[in-house]
This record gives sequence, C-alpha cells and structure tokens, in this order.
Amino acid sequence: MQLAPRKNANSNTGGLVKTLARLKGLTGTKEFDELLSLEGGEFVLRTDAAGRQELVEALRESASALRVNFPGFTSEVRSTDRVMRFVQFFSQDYQFDDYKGVTQPKHELLYRMVTGDANAPRFPQMAARWLTPPRDIAALVTRANLTELEAELFHFGGGPRSMAAELRMLAPGDYQWILEDLSGKALTSPAPLLIKRGRFTRLEFSLPSQQSCVLKIKPTAP
Repeated sequence: MQLAPRKNANSNTGGLVKTLARLKGLTGTKEFDELLSLEGGEFVLRTDAAGRQELVEALRESASALRVNFPGFTSEVRSTDRVMRFVQFFSQDYQFDDYKGVTQPKHELLYRMVTGDANAPRFPQMAARWLTPPRDIAALVTRANLTELEAELFHFGGGPRSMAAELRMLAPGDYQWILEDLSGKALTSPAPLLIKRGRFTRLEFSLPSQQSCVLKIKPTAP
C-alpha cells in the first residue's frame, strides 16, 4: 500500500511500481509480477479480466472529469502541467497531494495505452507511435518489450483506414508481423519485417472498418 501510487495521482508518487513495470517491459523479467498484479489498472496496464475492468473504470472516471469545466482542460489554462492539475486547487481541505474530493483526467494512462510505455511520459520510451490522424481510432498496446509488440486497434470510420506504426523499441533483427481479429483469425498474411539498428522502422498496413484487430509482431523463428 505504501509503494503504490495514490489513486488519481498523475505523478511519480509511488513511482517504484511504474519503474518495475518498465523493467519488465525492457527485460521480460517475471521477478516482480506478484507486486505488479496487485496494482490497479490505472497505473499498470494488465490484460487479465480484472485488469481490463479496472482500465475501463479508470477511463470512465476520466471521461466524467472532462465533462466538468471542459474549457479549463482545453482552452483556459496555459501553464505547463496545470493544464491537467488545476483541479487540485479545488480539493477538499486543501488536500493537494491526495486529490481529496477531485478527479482529474488520467492523461498518463492514455499515454501508456497508446504508446506501450510502462512508465510516466517524463522519461518517454515509447514502443510504438501510430502515424495516423488521432480521430476515429483506438489503440491499446497489450505487450511491448525488446522482442515483441502486440496492440489492439479499432477504426470507427466507415471504410478501410491506411495507417502506419513507427516501431521504437524492438531490437534489430528479423521479425514477422500479422493482423488478426480477436478470435485469432488472420486478416493479413504473415509478412517479414526487418528492424535496423539506429533508425525507427515504419510498418504500413490497413485497418478494416469497425472491427477489433490485433497487431502482432514477434521474432522470426530460427
């Protein structure tokens, strides 16, 4: 309880848990899985059923926060992190650090979902950057380390969507990639992918309309 981040606190308070999540992403270690499994979906992305439910609840809270004083979050506040944190000044009994009585949008959660970075964006280490306009698209990176990337993608538009992924964390080498639906049915044929040292590789593909898809990248079998 003492090591965990405070609820609704977009800060490095409780940063040990987020740091260990990043360590797992970089090395694949399972040493701290027991500790990470205790953490809520707001701070550590988990793909188990309970973790997904906590993720949904955290996003619902975030959407509710944005419905109150929307101009304050979008057009009125102009000073660095106060864009998201100005609500702390309205907290009950001036409990700024505990965010008592207030809820703020969980922008760090959205950052982790979209990029696959297991920590806060202060020291960014994105696994993927999606090269597509930010409207009518949803992305959830479910696995990201030096040798694998998996992401659930959904296009809300009425026709196929051409897009690309800029791969930023995969180690140099030969890989295979494929796009599947949630049942595991292939939507594309497996294709080779070469990750070169010293540059960000771009992977181009097309998303079908209004269909949940999973992009999977893994090393080519020896």
